Amino acid sequence: MIQNALYSLTAFNSAHASENKIHSDDVAQLYGFKGGLVPGVDVYAYMCRAMMGQYGPSFLRDGRAEVRFAKPVYDGQTVYVSLRHDKSPQLDIELFNDQELCAVGQARMRDVGPDRPTVPEIPMAELPPVDNRPKLPESQMEAGKVLGTLSAPLGKAEHLEYLQQISETDEYYVNEGVVHPGYMLRQANMILKRNYEIGAWIHVGSVIDHHDRARVGDVIETRAQVVLDYERRGAQFAELNVNILAGEDRVPCMAVRHIIIYRPRQKKK
Repeated sequence: MIQNALYSLTAFNSAHASENKIHSDDVAQLYGFKGGLVPGVDVYAYMCRAMMGQYGPSFLRDGRAEVRFAKPVYDGQTVYVSLRHDKSPQLDIELFNDQELCAVGQARMRDVGPDRPTVPEIPMAELPPVDNRPKLPESQMEAGKVLGTLSAPLGKAEHLEYLQQISETDEYYVNEGVVHPGYMLRQANMILKRNYEIGAWIHVGSVIDHHDRARVGDVIETRAQVVLDYERRGAQFAELNVNILAGEDRVPCMAVRHIIIYRPRQKKK
């Protein structure tokens, strides 16, 4: 047990059968990993319990979080979440396995003043046909490109299954019918998958601004735009702005800066 851990849980690879083969054992090993990676959006979900414990439900309206993934988390591993406190109002969060630090995060409440911040507008666009999506990494992600809008209702059974996948024990989400922030962040991955055919890609970090709560039963709408595309140390990165809206009025609930590697470096033979 990691000293001073707030809590621990058993990681689960919810994407083992995903089209993103970085979550499958055989492909992940080509890139130097021991096996299929637990999705970063789920690792973030493991850390959300610490944020909600510190700030409560108001975090889902006026909270900001940043997360970076340093090392992979694998299916079946026990992971531990701990805090590093300092004199600032920021909450510093760390997630470990038995041997090393895997993810670091920061969370704080925004100073919103009398006027709540607006969410940058991303226009809607049409989704490409599933069998005619641009293929990555053969193609390039074009900075400025608006992705096709993803829209789907979230039912109670699906949300309950999600809460089980991430070992969430806080009854708030069930009792109040509020969508878990990790599920909301997962939509940033889903819109990528629906707009591109990507063989293997890695989520490396996100900056997340909460603006409102989504409710189970709402239609969740996700819009995204590619902001940056660049090479670093032999890998190809992209950064996207993602807006997630919910309900009949499409209320902005979350704004995300989502960072991925869509052309990872393969392990040297």
